[in-house]
Amino acid sequence: MDAKLRGGPAWRGGALGGVLIAAVAIIAAVALTGGQPAGASASAVPSAAAATDPVVPSAVPSVEPSVALSVPVLPLRPAISPLGYGLDGSGWFQLDSTGATSITGYRLTAGKLGWVGSFTVDLPNPAFAAGPFGDRILYGGDDGNTSEVAALSLVDGTRRVLLTSDQPVWRATLDRDATNLYYVLLDRTTRADLGIWRLRLDGSSKAEMVMTAPAWVAEIQPATGTEFVWGPAGDVLAVYSCGLGVGCRTRVLDVATGKVRSYDEVPLHGGVIGMTASEYIASENCPGLPCPLFRVDLATGRTTTLVGEAGAGDAVFVRAAAGPLLVYQAPFVSDYRLLGLNLTTGITQQIYSGPTDGPTLVRFLGYRSVDLPTDWLVLGPQGELLPLPGALGAPIALRLDDNAQVPLTGVSK
Repeated sequence: MDAKLRGGPAWRGGALGGVLIAAVAIIAAVALTGGQPAGASASAVPSAAAATDPVVPSAVPSVEPSVALSVPVLPLRPAISPLGYGLDGSGWFQLDSTGATSITGYRLTAGKLGWVGSFTVDLPNPAFAAGPFGDRILYGGDDGNTSEVAALSLVDGTRRVLLTSDQPVWRATLDRDATNLYYVLLDRTTRADLGIWRLRLDGSSKAEMVMTAPAWVAEIQPATGTEFVWGPAGDVLAVYSCGLGVGCRTRVLDVATGKVRSYDEVPLHGGVIGMTASEYIASENCPGLPCPLFRVDLATGRTTTLVGEAGAGDAVFVRAAAGPLLVYQAPFVSDYRLLGLNLTTGITQQIYSGPTDGPTLVRFLGYRSVDLPTDWLVLGPQGELLPLPGALGAPIALRLDDNAQVPLTGVSK
């Protein structure tokens, strides 16, 4: 695999990386509250010996790069004209498939808002990426024999290997302190789900299973993916699994107690858009857009409609000073219109209006993300962070309170 800093010298290493773009798999992060909720189930996690033990490093590599670079790698550098508004220095990444007629691999592109240059890594198929986690992008992939998970530094482009496994690693994430790696493990021969595992990055212990394969795994076949997103306090981890043309289900891990809850009585649904401390927001199980949106109360398992039969187009979850905000495209109007539903107050108001051929919401679906400050979202040509070939314009950051628009000129391939 080759990796290089655009505008700088190239280097070669042995790391695998990228993102597996699942058709409908999205992970929701949900907070765990109270006792056993109605419509939810809790289970203890059996010993890790119940599943194939992955091959893990005997000691996690140090902060120095774990592979020698053939030539020095230049760091990204601040632009002469900063973006302002607290946007400069925020990490971003996008994963694009490669291959003329079929997917032969992936290309990971990553950088910082308001900084010059971007790192690119050519990746195998399958692969994944996640983050940003501060100045790091987590990535991994499988060459048919071994899976490897590594962290890419947005400071100098070096990598640190976190995990190698003889079984495929489907997806991975880091906790808030970057002290633990959580990952989905599959059986190489049968592709069976081997559960969710945790590896302490200080090398103090072997990997341990924290979630077994769900009892309903056969219900969502053919599976398209499982992904992770953390709760707002970093104390719970939601695992969201989907099946092609079937729908999705969610489980939640309390990382302190090890308790796993599965909301089995919530109907199969589409992607989870976001969460508050007491609920997660999802779309119904629709074949396309627009689609109704609803919330699931984590304490009771009850569902409540947020956007009814008319449905919503593209939708994202935004951290806002006035309370968590569900931003969605209004359907059946003559312009491209975004509405914002404050999930604390229940008030909906228009937050953006533009031409139908202008930039549209960029949704962070596991293969692209930006570490945005509070009250910001991103619009891009055809909804892309990195514009497609032939697309006009650059992505823009939109601030909710005053509609300030900032072209993200540093986000480029």
